[in-house]
Amino acid sequence: MFAISREPSDTSNTSALTASIGELNQKIQALINDDTTTTMRIRQAEARLLWFVEVAPLTQSRTIPDTAIDAYKILKAMLDYAPTERGKRYAACCIMCGKECRDQLIALANDWVKFLLYPCMT
Repeated sequence: MFAISREPSDTSNTSALTASIGELNQKIQALINDDTTTTMRIRQAEARLLWFVEVAPLTQSRTIPDTAIDAYKILKAMLDYAPTERGKRYAACCIMCGKECRDQLIALANDWVKFLLYPCMT
């Protein structure tokens, strides 16, 4: 998934992908635990999603690869319908770590579909 809360104890055999996931997890945890209000984090995430839907190149698809699922709709729904304040903060922080990168935001939506939403449907 996009974020895992525990740190590996031995990183000597860590792949580049695993190391980058570890760095991403640290960034997400730092955002979650900082003093910024959840309301502000949500506003920042909404601004990132606005960029994703309106400013990102319109010629590129927002769909998750090999699906017809619009990544923007998944990200927006995860932010809007998280059932708790902590869940909303987590979703907002994950979106914030997607930076202004279309591919990272699509990857985040894909992870949420594959590892959270789809398993809940089966």
